[in-house]
Amino acid sequence: MPDPGDLDGVPADEAAAAEWFAVHRRALIGAVQVAVACGFDREVWRLAWAMADHLDRGGHWGDWIATQRAAVGAAERLGDTAALALAHRSLSSGYIRSGRHAEARRHLQVAFDLFVELADHAGAARCQHALAWLLETQDRFAEAVAHDERALDLFRLADDPVGQARALNSAGWHHARLGHHDLALECCEEALELQRGLRDAAGVAATLDSLGYVHHRLGEHDQAIERYQDALLLYAEQGDRFNEADTSIRLGDAWAAAGRWDVARETWLRAVETLDGLAHPKAAEVRTRLQGLDAPAVDALRWPVTT
Repeated sequence: MPDPGDLDGVPADEAAAAEWFAVHRRALIGAVQVAVACGFDREVWRLAWAMADHLDRGGHWGDWIATQRAAVGAAERLGDTAALALAHRSLSSGYIRSGRHAEARRHLQVAFDLFVELADHAGAARCQHALAWLLETQDRFAEAVAHDERALDLFRLADDPVGQARALNSAGWHHARLGHHDLALECCEEALELQRGLRDAAGVAATLDSLGYVHHRLGEHDQAIERYQDALLLYAEQGDRFNEADTSIRLGDAWAAAGRWDVARETWLRAVETLDGLAHPKAAEVRTRLQGLDAPAVDALRWPVTT
């Protein structure tokens, strides 16, 4: 494995790349700032784009927003429509993570219109996919499914199998939230088969998490636990701290429903520790679960699944 401190080394895998980025994150953000000051606009948006996934996985959403705002400005100065569309879409995702819904929707609309102007079906599809995610954060699951389906159509038009699989998983997740378990399983199993063939580790992790939720809702706790644990291993390899914590919440729910309160507590405590480190408000939701374990009569059959 390359030394994370060696700028000439190429990380061997997801875990090594995550470690390298953690070491060099501040320097990379500084490089964006220097590029802005020097007028190196092409380097500004390219650096910001390259950093986006790692900033998301590490929970550095303020840095994500700041670098993508710089990318928007740089792309505008360059008159580069494709770069501008990418920057607006990435900026919208930072706003979704931060709960700034109105700003997220505004930037998504700008990005979508630019991708349509460019006849970039895959880019437009990713905007629809992100809009489904935005609606999910507002518990508007039926509307989210409609945008998942629109994203899927556009990904098929673009012949983008990675995007198709992710749209299928998103649709499956939203169907599950609506209680459409058969549809959810169908969508997610199809997504998982595609993602494994494509070696899309991030996509596989997300779909395993979705399947864990569906099996939990069906009362198939052993299957749910297995799916969640497999997802957690992949998220850990990718350094995806938020999704690791988010899946841990649902894994704790599955352990609780199976009557394993001790393991549920340990799982939720790990989730709280990570979410506190990210300063994420979802930590309060997990603390409510932990307090519920101290209540005098906890009925596993009535344990709520709220995530």
